[in-house]
Amino acid sequence: QLVSAVIKDIDGKIIPRARVHLEGSDGKYFTEYADENGLVNLQMLALKNESYNVTITGHNVNMSSFNFITLPDNDKPELNGVQIAPRKPSASDKISLDIDFMENGSGIESVYVILSKNDFQSFSSYAQSNVLLEEGNDIKITIDQLLPDDYSFFIFARDYANNTNVFYNDSFKFSIPKPIIDYILPISIIVIIGIVGYSSYMLFRSFGKYSREIHNIK
Repeated sequence: QLVSAVIKDIDGKIIPRARVHLEGSDGKYFTEYADENGLVNLQMLALKNESYNVTITGHNVNMSSFNFITLPDNDKPELNGVQIAPRKPSASDKISLDIDFMENGSGIESVYVILSKNDFQSFSSYAQSNVLLEEGNDIKITIDQLLPDDYSFFIFARDYANNTNVFYNDSFKFSIPKPIIDYILPISIIVIIGIVGYSSYMLFRSFGKYSREIHNIK
């Protein structure tokens, strides 16, 4: 889980670039440093009942320390919503899925989008890993240009405690229309064939009339 904190002294003043050292009961340890605004981000292991000792030091401040124990995370990730951009994509567009989760436990670890145009008889998959929870609960997945067709998708999500969930509803669909040239070309061919046919008919008719006139003269 990503834990964010602002380091302050007993008077409530921010301590810039404070050193935060964590050591677990199993001997594992790591150190992070706050930024100039006292903000520090700590990536905790997704393990339950882990005991940690925290030591904080900084410039011109006394060392302070405390302990805490991690709680289990048994909650599945939940979906807040999905935004598709552009709303009416074309064959030349890249499609962006902005997926917003509700995950207040260990944090979203990875997300998979399964995309199909034939009711998932065949499909393509797109994945995004949330390394060190840099994306928070808002995950963006980009899909390259697609051929014209009707598409549907579902979403698989996993958090750092290995809880998983699958999301699908009727709104997880979009269509790529055929380019207008696909309609113009067949119509143009039909028109050309019609013109050629009509011209051939008129030429044949004129030739027949001319032949009869020659015959009458003879």
